[in-house]
Amino acid sequence: MTTLTLLWIAATCTVILIVSDVMAWGGSGSRILNNLVTELHQSDIGSNQGSKEINLFNSREGWVIFCVDTDGAGGGGINLRLKGSSTGITMVRGVTGDGSTYEAMRYLPAGMHTARIQTIGSMRMKSLSVRAIPELLFAGYPGDPNIEEFGTYDWEYLDAIGLLDNVNVIVSATEGEHIASWRGRGKRLIQTSGLPGRGDQSMTIEQMAAHWANQPGMVQPEFNGIIVDEFDERVADQFVTFAKAITQVTQLRSGRDFYPYVHGDPALLTKFIRPLMASGCRFAYLRYLKEQPTLNQAKAEIDRQLVQELVALEAVVPEVTKRLIVVLGLLSAPPLTLNANPGASYKVFMDMQMHSLATSSAARGLYGIEQWISSYADEDYLRWAAKLFRHYCIEGSTQRLTDDPYMLDHIQNPEFEQGLAGWTVRAAEPTSIEARKLDGLGWLQGRWPRGEQGDTFLWLRRSAYQANCVSQTIQNLEPGRNYSVKVLFADHGNLSKPHSNAITVEVEGVEAIANGSFQTVVKKRPSHQNKRFNLEDGYFGFQRFLFQAHSRTALLTLSDWVSPQESGGEAGQELMVNFIEVEPYLANNLGFRTDPIHAR
Repeated sequence: MTTLTLLWIAATCTVILIVSDVMAWGGSGSRILNNLVTELHQSDIGSNQGSKEINLFNSREGWVIFCVDTDGAGGGGINLRLKGSSTGITMVRGVTGDGSTYEAMRYLPAGMHTARIQTIGSMRMKSLSVRAIPELLFAGYPGDPNIEEFGTYDWEYLDAIGLLDNVNVIVSATEGEHIASWRGRGKRLIQTSGLPGRGDQSMTIEQMAAHWANQPGMVQPEFNGIIVDEFDERVADQFVTFAKAITQVTQLRSGRDFYPYVHGDPALLTKFIRPLMASGCRFAYLRYLKEQPTLNQAKAEIDRQLVQELVALEAVVPEVTKRLIVVLGLLSAPPLTLNANPGASYKVFMDMQMHSLATSSAARGLYGIEQWISSYADEDYLRWAAKLFRHYCIEGSTQRLTDDPYMLDHIQNPEFEQGLAGWTVRAAEPTSIEARKLDGLGWLQGRWPRGEQGDTFLWLRRSAYQANCVSQTIQNLEPGRNYSVKVLFADHGNLSKPHSNAITVEVEGVEAIANGSFQTVVKKRPSHQNKRFNLEDGYFGFQRFLFQAHSRTALLTLSDWVSPQESGGEAGQELMVNFIEVEPYLANNLGFRTDPIHAR
């Protein structure tokens, strides 16, 4: 039976809440919000100044967030001090509501803790909540996007979109700037590192351990540890050696974190994970799910890759879920992207995956979640990831963040898999427009994992006399909502050199949004090339057009001329066009138009 005692001491304006036998992940006296979040304390204080003190029990080592709701009036702020700490913590203004909420995340050991909340100036507190939350990792900083037109993902931008408020660990290759203030907020920095002796059987355990033990993340004060990429079937014959070396490192660098990225069959990973369960390691479990052609297949993929894989891993390594960080794919833009199917919404797919982790019994007690990686992230999806962290991992919701459908029904046949069906064709010459297929094109464009998606395309041969055009009516728009049109294209006869391919995207009956619309050339990394093209480097174009809908429909036209009067390119040039994706755009407040999430 839980014992709860509430004392009010008027002279000091102190509330002492003593909760015994509270289990942060579902024990007596706490309130489970979802698999990831447990409410440890909630109280209405009224409009009061002064200090409030609570004693609370945290049943497991991990992250806790303190949230104070204020009346928002007057000046000042909120200070948090944990017993045993010599310095106070200035709580930061939260990202939700009207800005009257103040928050602070702290990593706390298991056991009883005393926290004092103190008003500063004329600030008045209204309510206080404390929640146990997962470790929330973002990879990485610094990490500007491969597509420069998305902007710079610098510290100011990450802060402005709310991402820094919604995570507690940043994965970084360098300490960078702003880290002092980040650590001052009680948050952590983890350095990325690689595998020494990969494939080298002659490297000793001691040499491996020394390599990791002397990484900046293990010795420099700015860091809390390292995260190492990656342990999978390719190095399975070295699992035992690696595990022994890691054990040495964790003993040598006590107090520093060691996170192995792991991937593969649970039975195979057992040989690596089980010997490290007593070492203090947390395991970053890579789960990059493939976008599926139908909603039912998407649900089945989530069940197979998340739910069943977690069940299987827990079966062979009991209690591993409590030490597991599920790493989800933020790869959403060329030249390497999980957003491979223009007929499906990858944002909705991201939401479905987070919802599964928040509600499926297989993920109960999950230690953390990571989104990987910023350099391959569309800025739209980066902001979406920040909101998903907040919704599921801090607010503790069990409802989907959006009720948008998984299948994008705005246009038909966006990859020309059914030839030219659904498109109105206006060819400049008798044989200047066709639907074709080129094996491996989708992989060359960076769609991952490799498959046939993206191998079909619209072929255009530019005429010197007039433009080739295809058009289609965009359906099911919501007036007042913002949308993006994305298009991939390339020179059929010259994939090895960067050049400008004049593809024009026009949408009639809408309000175009110039800031955020662009056309650019993307370089495809050799390490992910399809060898059949025999390319050292591959290049293709990416175009994004943003608009606000005025009615339920609009007319989309694609052309190989820059205008009705100017070709803008060489006559006879053969262009390949595909991945025509029309989807809602989560506009931000940083120079683009704003509109709300289409949420439940």
